[in-house]
Amino acid sequence: MKRQELRAQRRHNGQCADCGARWKATYRCPPCEQKKEQARARYRAKRGIPESSTEPLTFDDFERIERARGRL
Repeated sequence: MKRQELRAQRRHNGQCADCGARWKATYRCPPCEQKKEQARARYRAKRGIPESSTEPLTFDDFERIERARGRL
């Protein structure tokens, strides 16, 4: 089975996708969702990516990110 199918099954079983705790309201339980958000924030801060993912990257943003990674 593919990962997506397994996750979909877990969601329908009333379990959190990450920890497997009994949780029916959303895809992930609140503690796992909070951990995921903190990890995303750390990743974005480390790479200099703008906070809003809907905000498109400009060429200047791209250059700044690549310089931070040491590629330019």
